Amino acid sequence: MKSGSRSSTGLWVTISAIAFVALLLPGIWATLAAATIVSQSLNTARAPFGSAASPGHSTTPKTPSPTDAPLITEPLYTPAEAPQAFLTPSQAAAWGTYSDNPAQTSTVDAVGLHMVDKWSSVAANPSNTDCRFVSTSFPVLATVDEVGSTEPVQLRSSILKIGTGSIASQSTRVFTGGAEADAYIESVRSAVHFCPTVSTKAWSADVTSYSAVPGLASAGWKETGQGASAGDIIYSVDIRHDNLVTRLSVYVAAADAASFTSFQFDKLLDVVDDNMVHATFG
Repeated sequence: MKSGSRSSTGLWVTISAIAFVALLLPGIWATLAAATIVSQSLNTARAPFGSAASPGHSTTPKTPSPTDAPLITEPLYTPAEAPQAFLTPSQAAAWGTYSDNPAQTSTVDAVGLHMVDKWSSVAANPSNTDCRFVSTSFPVLATVDEVGSTEPVQLRSSILKIGTGSIASQSTRVFTGGAEADAYIESVRSAVHFCPTVSTKAWSADVTSYSAVPGLASAGWKETGQGASAGDIIYSVDIRHDNLVTRLSVYVAAADAASFTSFQFDKLLDVVDDNMVHATFG
């Protein structure tokens, strides 16, 4: 078991940002779906991770810093362990209908290249890339420092169907280390700050920072649809534990907005966070 407690802060298939929305809501940005698409403070210490049976992982419990999620120098998660963050059928049953879609795998560099190409064709103003980060459900920003990165990413698009037309997707990214993952979270916060609105040929929305419950090392945003998309909402939050970042994105159709609120989203985030904390290293 991985040890740790929460602290105060957190090809490819296509950026299909809305592979799922395109199916349910033809009018919504087909780049914002599969893509764009807690919780209680957990202060109970976890059992130390690692054992004699799992060489390569430290057996020394890690101590969180008082202000940030613990920064571990060695990578704790591997690509093979990352899927443990995904919702399970039994967990999904409490929210809606589970979909056993196979994980789509890629690399940060490949996803970034696709984001750049896609943004140039769907954005209302392609030269303004401030909001390009919302065009994917992968934890990727398509920034210069990510060029050439072979860090692995996985996506489970439409892993959960909620209500009449809402869909959740999950993705993971395994960083080379905890410090790199922490820097990414800070970069997401900065990106959100510089993106007050997003406008594409099929989707327009106000973009606001979304703060998960204190104690979670995370960064996220909420898109509130405008015009023809008024009433539709997209929640996207990246959660970090050590060198693993998991993104939960939920597209909430206007018809489901009253039943699936930010409160329900936070609860679902909490389930994902617990999956990360309890990941078993083999």
